[in-house]
Amino acid sequence: MIKGKMFRILTGICFVIYLFFLIKLIIFKNPLEQTMEVVNGWSVEAVKAHLETANFTPFHTIRLYLRYWDRLGTIAFENLVYNVVAFVPFGIALPILLNRKNTFLLTFLAGTLLSAAIEGTQLVTLLGECDVDDVILNAAGVLIGWGMYWVGSRICRTWFG
Repeated sequence: MIKGKMFRILTGICFVIYLFFLIKLIIFKNPLEQTMEVVNGWSVEAVKAHLETANFTPFHTIRLYLRYWDRLGTIAFENLVYNVVAFVPFGIALPILLNRKNTFLLTFLAGTLLSAAIEGTQLVTLLGECDVDDVILNAAGVLIGWGMYWVGSRICRTWFG
């Protein structure tokens, strides 16, 4: 019992560190000077203009990346794969922290809502591009992570009882 509790505590610490890095990589990815320029230039009009460039059409960006894969190369690969991979740890760690059965729906909703909140923050703060496809890719990452958790938990139960 103590081992399980200690494992969840360590998972919780890692989860908080992961969330800090996730926010840093997505919202505060630019150098401080560039971030401050954006913050100092913030206005309602700038947000309205930013709203015009946001993508609210599901699969629009994903289709573009796949259609022009040969021309975009690493840009397409990085955007598609990194958006998925970034949320895999969420799908693994949250069910461990919840320590209960039937964590699928809660994990999926929490990860998707976090992704949507990040995209909304990018839209309102002007510190990134808002794209519904990022939420879709992030949610796919949560699902993959939860699947890895599920397989791992079955293996651990089989081997360690």
